[in-house]
Amino acid sequence: MMFIPKLDVTVSVQISAKVHASESSSKVSKAIENVSGGVKPIKVEEDGFIIFSYDSEVALHNLFRKIRERRVIAVARRLLLKGVVGDTTTIMINKQVAFSGGIVLCEEEDESPLGPIYVKIESSNISKVVDWLAGSDDLKGRKE
Repeated sequence: MMFIPKLDVTVSVQISAKVHASESSSKVSKAIENVSGGVKPIKVEEDGFIIFSYDSEVALHNLFRKIRERRVIAVARRLLLKGVVGDTTTIMINKQVAFSGGIVLCEEEDESPLGPIYVKIESSNISKVVDWLAGSDDLKGRKE
């Protein structure tokens, strides 16, 4: 089991995806659950979108592991930094791959045929969260 360091800042996480007419809402929910590693959400809202909300970085632990297992730390860091707006950052994950338990980051929405899963992270210290999730220290010794 991979060691995941504690994040010592408050974070809230929202993982959401649009449910298209051709999709099963239970399968979209399963894809979102796979992104969070099965962590139970605070609330689930449905209005054409399924939105799971969490009040802890525990919802990011699976993403933390998958980023390292797939060796995409540099890509994840770039996308996390690109997505920063104020105290939040948002990244996109391929919905079909997430349904099967994997994580593939998307740079554009159309990389996931039925739309991506959005992972929105909010914290008063968003740069610390980005460093924790895909830190530059994890890149030392690697060629970019």
